[in-house]
Parts: sequence; C-alpha cells; structure tokens
Amino acid sequence: MATTELQSAVPMCKHHTKEELDSYCFTCKFRICEECCRGEHKDHNWRRSKKAAREIRENSHARCEKIEGMISGLEQNEEDRETEDDIERIDKLKMEFISFIDDLAEEMKAKRRVGKSQRNLTKELEKLRKMLNFYKNEVKLVKDNVILEVEEELHILQENISSLSIQLGKKKLKFREGKLSPDVLQYIFGDVVDDKSESKVKVIEKSHFTHVDDSTFIKSIVPVTCNEALVCRLSSTQIDHVDMTGRVIKERKLPTACEDFTMMDNDIIYTRFGDKIIRRLSSSGKASDVISTAPLHPCGISTSRDGGILVTLCDCYPTDITTSSKGDILQITSTGGITQRYGHTEGHTDKVLMNPRRVAQNVNMDLCVVDVIDKELKTRLVVLSIKGHRKFSFIGQPSLKEKFSSDDVVCDHRGRILVTDFYNHAVHLLSEDGHFLELILTEQSPLWRPRCMGLHGDTLWVGCSKGVVRVYEYKEEDDKE
Repeated sequence: MATTELQSAVPMCKHHTKEELDSYCFTCKFRICEECCRGEHKDHNWRRSKKAAREIRENSHARCEKIEGMISGLEQNEEDRETEDDIERIDKLKMEFISFIDDLAEEMKAKRRVGKSQRNLTKELEKLRKMLNFYKNEVKLVKDNVILEVEEELHILQENISSLSIQLGKKKLKFREGKLSPDVLQYIFGDVVDDKSESKVKVIEKSHFTHVDDSTFIKSIVPVTCNEALVCRLSSTQIDHVDMTGRVIKERKLPTACEDFTMMDNDIIYTRFGDKIIRRLSSSGKASDVISTAPLHPCGISTSRDGGILVTLCDCYPTDITTSSKGDILQITSTGGITQRYGHTEGHTDKVLMNPRRVAQNVNMDLCVVDVIDKELKTRLVVLSIKGHRKFSFIGQPSLKEKFSSDDVVCDHRGRILVTDFYNHAVHLLSEDGHFLELILTEQSPLWRPRCMGLHGDTLWVGCSKGVVRVYEYKEEDDKE
C-alpha cells in the first residue's frame, strides 16, 4: 500500500509550491505545473502528464535503440583503443622505472658487499700483523731454512695485499642523489595531452585599457589570476595590481625603478640593471638584496619550473652591442644561491647569446630566450636545452615587412611558444621544436607595438606602447564554446 501511494504521489512545483507537477515540457525536458504552463512555458511544446507519458511510451523503443547505438559507437571508438594502447605503454614505463630503482638498490647492495669484503680484509690483515710481530721477535731463534720459507711467503703476501688495495681502495660508500623533479620526470617519461600540440588557437579580446596614461609603454606584466595581473610601466617605481578593466586593486611601491620583475610567494623579485643586482620586495613592503650579478647587468627575470628563478644577464644596453658582447642565463634559488649558468663559456669563441633580454622555461624544460643581436634592436629567439645546448633559433617570418624585434616570450601548457614582434605589431606562435604555426595577433586584431606578455590558464595579457594593456581569451580553435 505504501509503495503504491509513493508511486502515485504527484510532486509539487518548486517555483509554485502549491501547484502539482501535472504536465511535461518537451522543450525543456522536465515536468511543470499549471502556473508554469500559463507563464514562461506557455509558448513551449508541453503536454499534460497522461498524454506526455503515452507519447514517451510509444517512442521508447526507438529511443532506447538510439542510445544503445551511441554506447556501441563509444565501445568501438578507435581513439578509445588508442587510449588503451597508451595506458599499456604507460604501465610498461612504470614497470621499467620500478625495475630501474630495483637495479639501483641491488647495485648499492653489491657495493656494500664489496665494503664488507674490505672489512673482512682488514680483519685478516690484523691477524697477519700479529704474525709479523711474532716473526720479528722470534727471528733470532728460528733456523735459517724456516726464515727463508717465511720470507718467500711474506713476499707473496705483500704482492697480494698491494693488488687488493688497488681493487678495493678505501672509498666511502654513499648514494649520490640526482636532481629529480616532477617536471623533469614528466619530460623524460612523456605527458598525457589532447593531440592538439600544433593545432591553431583562437584569440578573442576580452578587454583593453590604458594604464595611467599614454605617455610611455608597459614594461612588464605578470598575471596573478585569469582576471588580475601586476603591471609596471617604463621607469616607474610602482607595480600596480589591476583587474581586466584597469582598476587598481593594490599599489606596490619600489625604492627604485626596475628592469623586470616576477612573483614568488607573494614577494616581488626584480632586476636593477644599472646597479647589477637582483632585489626582493616583501609583501610588507620591505626591500632587500638577493644577489649581485656584477660584472654583468640583470635584465629579464622569470620563475623556473622547479621553483627557482631565471635571469638574463648582459654586458651592455642593446644600443651599445658590439661583436664582443656576451650574455648569460643565470638560474638561482629564492635566496640567491646559483644553481646553473647557461649561454656563455669562458674560452669559447662561439657565443650562444649576445644580449639576452627575456627568458621563459617551457614545459619540456627548454629555455626560450629573446636575444638582441645588433644596435638596431634586431632580435632572435634562441631555445636552449636544459643542459644549455642550442636547439634552434627563430628570426621572424620573411614575409613580414619589418625586421623581427621582440621584447618578450611566454609558453603555453602544450609547449607552444608565443613571442612578440614589436615593429610588425604581432605575436608569433611556434611549436616547441621551432616550427612556425601562425600569427595569433596582428595589427588588424588590433594590436600595436606589443612590449610584454603574461599567460595564465586561458587568459593572455599583452602590454603595449602608449600604456595600453589588452586581455585576450586564449583557447584551441576547435574547442566548444
């Protein structure tokens, strides 16, 4: 009786609480009440519950067959089979990795056994030492032939000891840990991505504004979220936290103007070109030195994928470049410890970098560097491996009218490289191995003299001349709205 009552009970409308849901709207695909029928659903395709149920029953067989066909299609989908193959490959890599760790442990145990052999040798030598003491003390008492026999044995023993000493040595056994990080491990093993790494992207402007005034250009821009960013103008001693409309949320005062800056744990890390120093501005407003870069000048700065800091170093302003100019990329910790140096090796005539201005680390750990190569501010994009070897250079598109002169570079989550082009009013999109894909922004976008960029998720911020900041939606061209 209770079950029958439950099945026959008519629920009440949540919008019109005194009305029963006695009809069904085929347009909206849910039940409605009498008030709903007379109101917002009056022009929809609706039926009273009894008639609607009859129609649904009549069409139920065809509807079920359609859904079953969809299920079968999903089960037979070739991409799903490829995914299963990929899962098997990942499982294989997992087992190989575990096997490598096991082999490493066995190697350690084997070397430990050598260490035990060395300790056993030490014990044997102690016994022999006692025998030698006995021999020295009793040498006058034993017969000549015994002395000669012992002398022969001692000579053989001496040669054996020398051989064992060379083989075993007296090395301290320890495990030397490698520099394993999630990003490095992901790069070695691979990544799980949609197969769109070289697909086109769609860039749609969301907003634009003039920051402060049009007297100068935007020097640096660092997104905090998709909707907010830190912005700094040329020669300004202030970094402003703004939203997409240009409204200033917070001001961060610097003791002196910076060349470039990045964020780390809510602190601002910035470069002082003329002073040859990198400084930190804490969230409380206190400024302190991180590291001196003398004799070179620090210019561009960004965070690395292992939580460190990357800085470009050069020996002069771009307008003072000579054939002997050289530059470096310095990787440091948040406290100023140097972990790596790229770009120039003392004693080598082949300079990898001349006047590097900006640097960004890609998801595959490559270093993407904007490098100025002459006094006319002609630039190239140089991409270095994690070991510092040059992988490729990009010098712009030959079809464009003006020379390639870039001020900034960023990378997206698929490893594609975005690089500004000042005189051609454009942003180039490259694949991670250097293939030109497209111009994602041009003068017709409109874009005028881009100076700096910041990418956060699917939002691209571009700082331009005359104080203009443009904010774009950055997404795959075939993504659904």
